[in-house]
Amino acid sequence: MQTTFRSFLRRPAGHLSFVQRLVAGIFLINLLVIGLAAFTTHEDLLEHEGHARTTTQNLSLLLSRDLGAVFDRSDLVLRTVADEIEQQFAAGAIRQKRLTTFLKQQQSHLPEAISLRVTDEKGLVLYGEGVKPGTPVDISDREHFIRQQNNPQAGLVIAQPVMARISKQWAIPLSRRINLPNGDFAGIAYINIPVAYFVKKFATLNWGANGVIAMRSANHISMARFPEIAEGAGTIGQFAISDQLRSLLKDDPNNVTYVAPSPTDGIERIFSYQKFADYPLYVVTGLAKRDILAEWQWDASRTAIFVALFILTSILFAWLLVRSWHRQLAVGEILRASEQRWSFALESGNFTVWDWNIPTGKVQLSKLGKQLFGYGENDIGDQMTEWAALCHPDDKEHVLACIKDHFRGKTPSLHVEYRVRCKDGSWKWILTRGLVMDRAMDGKPLRMIGLHSDISERKKREEELRLSSTVFNLANEAMIVTNPQNTILSVNPAFTAITGYAPEEAIGRNPKMLSAKQQTKEFYQELWTRLTQTGSWSGEVLNRKKNGELYVEWLSIKRVLNENGELTHHVAVFSDITARKDAEDRIRHQALHDSLTDLPNRTLLTERLERAIVRAKRDNSYLGLLFFDLDKFKPINDNYGHEVGDWLLKSVALRAVGCIRESDTVARLGGDEFVVLLPKLANTQDALAVAEKIRDALAQPFIFAETSFEISASIGVVIYPEHGADEKTLARNADAAMYRAKKAGRNQVVLYQAGMNTD
Repeated sequence: MQTTFRSFLRRPAGHLSFVQRLVAGIFLINLLVIGLAAFTTHEDLLEHEGHARTTTQNLSLLLSRDLGAVFDRSDLVLRTVADEIEQQFAAGAIRQKRLTTFLKQQQSHLPEAISLRVTDEKGLVLYGEGVKPGTPVDISDREHFIRQQNNPQAGLVIAQPVMARISKQWAIPLSRRINLPNGDFAGIAYINIPVAYFVKKFATLNWGANGVIAMRSANHISMARFPEIAEGAGTIGQFAISDQLRSLLKDDPNNVTYVAPSPTDGIERIFSYQKFADYPLYVVTGLAKRDILAEWQWDASRTAIFVALFILTSILFAWLLVRSWHRQLAVGEILRASEQRWSFALESGNFTVWDWNIPTGKVQLSKLGKQLFGYGENDIGDQMTEWAALCHPDDKEHVLACIKDHFRGKTPSLHVEYRVRCKDGSWKWILTRGLVMDRAMDGKPLRMIGLHSDISERKKREEELRLSSTVFNLANEAMIVTNPQNTILSVNPAFTAITGYAPEEAIGRNPKMLSAKQQTKEFYQELWTRLTQTGSWSGEVLNRKKNGELYVEWLSIKRVLNENGELTHHVAVFSDITARKDAEDRIRHQALHDSLTDLPNRTLLTERLERAIVRAKRDNSYLGLLFFDLDKFKPINDNYGHEVGDWLLKSVALRAVGCIRESDTVARLGGDEFVVLLPKLANTQDALAVAEKIRDALAQPFIFAETSFEISASIGVVIYPEHGADEKTLARNADAAMYRAKKAGRNQVVLYQAGMNTD
């Protein structure tokens, strides 16, 4: 190369002028490339740092919401447990078996690692997860117990982490106070959330080799941290806040992002602080700048390598260009033919180039030509007949026809797709494009050049799309595809089968065309919030078909994002579950109602009575319970048969229902025994009035097939809370009053009096 450049000095002045202009141009181009690379590298650094800030902010916000949800669920369980225990205290005593079952049920609502327990007023843990019978643990010295004991208005207390005495691990206690009916302190319900639970949750996040995540209390006590440290300001239960963060929190912001070295290990990080919405806690996430810069440095190194390669390539290109220019006068005709061949290849892309001498049948391929099919240089010859033998039998006729059409001038160029057998026996899809370059005087083709390109991946994608389309059209579930604005783009046949809308009636419209307007505005707001936050939503929706028929569907919606995380489509899949829901409703109705009269049975009556007692206790109101059975029913049933007896029982049910309000309940316990629940009473006389109304109604004759039947009712009446504070007591006393009415001559209403159960 040195000899070549020294020879430039002996060239004419015109030649030197060309070289000077070329060198100047290459220098300016390289200078521009270096400047652009430097600018791009700097912008990339800024982008990495900006992305890191956004990432830490988003993670802090998501963590505050996710962890807040854990505290929400825990507090709901504590409230429920405290209410249940206070209700049992109000009923007279704690029913241990029922309480243990109830606590296990509530424990099931919590993650496995979280434990639920209950103490008495002395701080002894008596019930709950991990408590061994007869060996209560004393927590009366714990901060959260003392705060609840001394402050009836303490509400939910989130205490500093402690070493749990049962599980023997660090835990964060959450507690609520339990009161006796008179307001005195009766103990606490508390939940221990292991610190390891939060650490494990933090550890699942891909936060770099030096990332930090910490949760602290409002007074800056470390509650949980990842990675964990054995000593120093960041250890569990210790005060932990940097001077910079302290100064940023003077105005009590909800969130703040800043860059600072960590006081624990001195590593500079981008930190994001985020307060919890409803709890005196906050979370801090820190992404190490060295982790951010590692990726940027890799990108910058690659850019530098590419710039160096470009400079070397440009120098080599300049040398080749000068050399080519020097030779162009001598090889002008050869260069013209070469330009035709290579310009076609360059226009088509960087693919395998072939050159076919048609009369001799010899084919020349570029360096990668045989490698494309897995063959070595000596594995296959250069004759067209050898290559033609590799064509798939199903494609040969089509390929030959395309070549003939181009030879005859029917097509401007050859363009054909077919399969070629590779050395390993597999088949590869190839796109071949070619052009006849030389023809004889009679028009026969002499030379043809072209290129091969591997389109196997494209064919595979086309097959996958075809299969996806088949699944879409043959699926039993209805499918809807919408754009980000929720305009329907496509529906499948199952959609038409379920809703009655043809594709042309649905495409271009909003899916709310199916709405039965039964769901609330809040329902749809929650749906879209969940869909936006998690990317999917599933649930039951009541919609309307084209013919106006209502149906229940199980609906699943997914957000479809592109590689940049931008929303491109919504995909909804739903099925009609109306028949299943109807069957479930029928089964539930049958389980809770008498099969003969369709009145509520004992199970449903018990549920309603228990709810009514709770409501009456809360509102300081009265409720009434009426027990009655039919006088002279047995002789009618025995003498006239079960058909008449069943008819008479149903008639009694209808008359009794006609004597009460919609809020009241008439239930059949079995045989000729009935119960009336009056959940809202102003006084005792209201219950007696209803009883008299029922007695009078049943005293009227019953006509069946022109036969008159006369019966009466003996009715016992009790009032809550005068005659009992629970379901069993009320039922026992009402039954006693009813039998007193029978003893007194039947067809009477008797209000329960003390001592009736002992007679």
